[in-house]
Amino acid sequence: MQLAFTFLVLIIMIVLSFHFINEIIDSNPIFSAEIIPDYEMAFILSILGIVLALALIVVLIRIDSVKNKLDMEIKRKSAFIANMSHEIRTPMNAINGMVIIGKAAYDIKRKDYCFERIQDASNHLLGVINDILDISKIKDNKFELVPSEKNQTEETSYTDITGIFEDKRILLVDDIEINREIVQALLEPARPKIDCAENGVQAVQMFTDSPDKYDMIFMDIQMPEIDGYEATRRIRTLDIPRAKTIPIIAMTANVFPEDVKKCLEAGMDSHIGKPVDLKEVINKLNYYWNTQNINEKSA
Repeated sequence: MQLAFTFLVLIIMIVLSFHFINEIIDSNPIFSAEIIPDYEMAFILSILGIVLALALIVVLIRIDSVKNKLDMEIKRKSAFIANMSHEIRTPMNAINGMVIIGKAAYDIKRKDYCFERIQDASNHLLGVINDILDISKIKDNKFELVPSEKNQTEETSYTDITGIFEDKRILLVDDIEINREIVQALLEPARPKIDCAENGVQAVQMFTDSPDKYDMIFMDIQMPEIDGYEATRRIRTLDIPRAKTIPIIAMTANVFPEDVKKCLEAGMDSHIGKPVDLKEVINKLNYYWNTQNINEKSA
């Protein structure tokens, strides 16, 4: 489309150039037929037209080149910010989750274990921050962190989830062990059954083998084998009735609006960002399971 437009403009410019030059020639006696023959006049017009056309092509090429460079720079910056957000939120999810679990633990060994995992995640987060600062210094000596969309001052009690149905089973899909551990520990008081998959391929296979076994799927996005988007698409396209109705909730550190949009376009029902907000998890569970129960009763 852009190339066609360029050629169209080029043709128009050549025609206008010929017309403009003809006007000059007709109004100036120096260019009369006695002085310059017709064939030489045609040659002069052609040369001038070609020069103008080439000049226009050069200008358009330079404009297009600048535009492409700007587009690439914008894409690179967007990808960097998205990756940075993911790398920060992953250890933050571990810290946040282990704080909640540790505060609720009565066993001193369990608390010590939580402290150790918090320390590991803090060291990882420090390394990420140092890498970001180094990169930003190289760029322009400035960097603005992406603010969290959650209000972290509101804290949900660890025991607020005991009212959730105990006969439910969740398929938890996440390639990072501590993320799986946190979700399992946070939901432990509600006593749902939780099966874990470590990548998208495993998740699709587990659901395919037992589609009616699960009441909900928590799906991470960035995983080996296939990501959460593709895993969701494969599940939704299975020739199994349950594949069309099971709630699939993204649980991911990809939290930008475009990430949420991709989740919904892939076939997911909703999105939970990391660090995981326990209150948000409870709300999703209650909403989708209550809706599911109503639909089952009306069927």
